[in-house]
Amino acid sequence: IVEKTSTPSLLPSPGLLSSLLPCSFPLLSLDKTMMKATVWLAVVALVLVGGVRADDAVDDPDVVVLSDDNFSDFINDNELTLVEFYAPWCGHCKRLAPEYAKAATELLKLDPPVKLGKVDATEHGELAGRFDVRGYPTLKVFREGSASEYNGPRDADGIVEYMKKQVGPAAKAVASAEELKSKYLENEEADDYHVVGFFSDTKSRLHSSFLVVAEKMRDSFTFLKVTEPSLIAEWGVDKEEDSEAIYVVRRADDARVKYEGNTQTKNVQKFVESNRIASLGEYTKSTAKHYRAHPLPVAKLYTKVDWKGGNKKHTKYYWNRLKKLSEEFDGQLVFAIANRADHEDELSELNVDGEDAVYLIEDKDERYLFEDKFGLKQLRAFTQKFVDGEAERWMKSEKVPEKNDGPVTVAVGRNFDEVVMDETKDVMIEFYAPWCGHCKALAPKYEKLGKKFRKNDNIVIAKIDATANDFPRDKFAVSGYPTIYFKPAGKNAKIVKYEGAREVDSMKNWIKRRAKSAKKGGKKNKKKKKSKKSKK
Repeated sequence: IVEKTSTPSLLPSPGLLSSLLPCSFPLLSLDKTMMKATVWLAVVALVLVGGVRADDAVDDPDVVVLSDDNFSDFINDNELTLVEFYAPWCGHCKRLAPEYAKAATELLKLDPPVKLGKVDATEHGELAGRFDVRGYPTLKVFREGSASEYNGPRDADGIVEYMKKQVGPAAKAVASAEELKSKYLENEEADDYHVVGFFSDTKSRLHSSFLVVAEKMRDSFTFLKVTEPSLIAEWGVDKEEDSEAIYVVRRADDARVKYEGNTQTKNVQKFVESNRIASLGEYTKSTAKHYRAHPLPVAKLYTKVDWKGGNKKHTKYYWNRLKKLSEEFDGQLVFAIANRADHEDELSELNVDGEDAVYLIEDKDERYLFEDKFGLKQLRAFTQKFVDGEAERWMKSEKVPEKNDGPVTVAVGRNFDEVVMDETKDVMIEFYAPWCGHCKALAPKYEKLGKKFRKNDNIVIAKIDATANDFPRDKFAVSGYPTIYFKPAGKNAKIVKYEGAREVDSMKNWIKRRAKSAKKGGKKNKKKKKSKKSKK
């Protein structure tokens, strides 16, 4: 795949070249021009680093090594499998390897067992191409030979739980009350949220919608199907119209919620999603996505959570306070306790080291941090202020500069609205990262641009470290650095992304064509010139 040149002896092999690229940047996606540039970059890198370190071996006897010879038999002879497409040099693949090996061992214990396989995509490129592998590692679930995306976690426990949900039909049949209780609803090792459908007629429209939703959401929830008349009667469903019903059962608050909607699939799905979270529950790695998707604000209390060990009394102390709050603010927020050790990444930027407990309310992208003395009275008052719209939003922000009169105005989280969203000014704002090479190259040019408009108080050239400050991401979508936006003066002005050349004159002329204050200034100048001519 490397284009021939007059000096082939200087070119690295494709595999070695690949090792110098990001794991998600496959060679198959490069065009010839980019390949040439990449090749010579790789040559330079080889000179500098002197080669690539071999990957560490991982003991994974339960992972089946796949090739062109055995791949088809593997996915067709097994009802359910998981296959990893990897590259030996890929760092992400190396990190996944031990977790994948543990998961393979655990999943073989199931009845029937679920087998995990792996394909070296650098050796079997055609095979990887058949399944649209564009980066490493790529994981695919195969059900009776048919491929689908793996959308689960990348740790051993997460892989095991995800694949367990893929076993058998999306809605698992339950034959007795004992099985329903011991295997699912009252089993602490099972999910704490179940969707249970009771159907006397398996040809009904509600049953069809239930199965569609189960297949669509099997990755996230456990669906159970009951057709046994005695069990239908035990739940009182035999007295319902058409003797059918759908319930969601939450162990967290011992709730049973009945679906009261029509037979439309979208409404059944909405019911399943909206009832996943109790008014009070536990925020974990596996439930986090459901809390983030919840329409209500989420009040989380981070502390040391231990339901069975010596810290049980401590856990119950905070749980009981949350319980009282959840009852008082029912329907306005949902509440959750979280084991602090599992979520240090979420707390790291809040500067709450040493605190026994942390109380935080999240409302979409906004966070409100409780910073008072920790007591029920104070928690209640803070929560009420949030509900009333009076709580101060916590903001990730550097300090506001004491002097901010340079050619480029420095915006931070706490002064962003003042600097950027001022309706009286036209503002160009650069979102940068301190480590970004492109940003460093732009800096002197951007400084010159600021000097060009220094005499115009209505045009602001600004910048913000996007890695250290919050900003309204719904208005300014930043996925790479530098990213530059222009916010014109005026109410409800349309914010525009600058995608032109990053040269001083190009940016200056672009701003002049769009700046409302510049246009006003231009009209005034013309009037002055005309008046001078008339006097002459």
